[in-house]
Amino acid sequence: MGAILNQNPDCYVTVQSPFVELLWRNFSLWEDPNWKQDFIGDNAESKKIAYLKGITELYYRQLTDSNFVIDNRRQWQSIGNIRMYVDIFGELPKIICPVRNVEEIVASFSNLFKENSREFRPETNLEGNVFSDAYYQLKDTYDSIYRDCLHIVDYDDLVGNTDLEVEKIYEFLNVQPYKSDYESIEGNPLYIDIDCSYDLVGMHNIKSGIHKSGTNPEEVLSKEQLNQFKKLTFWK
Repeated sequence: MGAILNQNPDCYVTVQSPFVELLWRNFSLWEDPNWKQDFIGDNAESKKIAYLKGITELYYRQLTDSNFVIDNRRQWQSIGNIRMYVDIFGELPKIICPVRNVEEIVASFSNLFKENSREFRPETNLEGNVFSDAYYQLKDTYDSIYRDCLHIVDYDDLVGNTDLEVEKIYEFLNVQPYKSDYESIEGNPLYIDIDCSYDLVGMHNIKSGIHKSGTNPEEVLSKEQLNQFKKLTFWK
């Protein structure tokens, strides 16, 4: 989806951005009791919002001159980060959430580990930012007052009717639609280094055209695992 949107010359989708973490650390510093006294001088407290908006602008201007940026990071959907965004920018964020049946995600990870000659254990390999943190943050927000911040894009819908789903994304973002060429989409070469850092070569490979993955969870997972992970697909 990022590769599709990046074909739009007015749009820039980051590769794997650390910015939400950078913004949070700057934002939370003002409330840290250990630093309270430092913000008394020069009337620093009154400059908080202007400063945070300024570093946001500065960060993205180092990356692109595009008119709008989609920051690609799985932590944006957390309730804490949504509240931070509202405090800084005075409006609710628009968060695009690509989702897929969880058993298919797990089966895909299993095959990827196998291709990299690694043993796959769902109970450990899906912990943290790889899956579990992002999953539970999304579920919490989906069940909260901030649900309207989320635009859910189901994998099957994106593959089955790409034009419609991309059109819905532009409508959600309230920006001018752009007609992409799905046969010429390509991944960012920076992902190669990211895949190597995870020791999962091929994790972000992108093929031309829009094709559904051939991974069949029933052929990869046990019946117990299949039932366990099917129950986690809550957005249906």
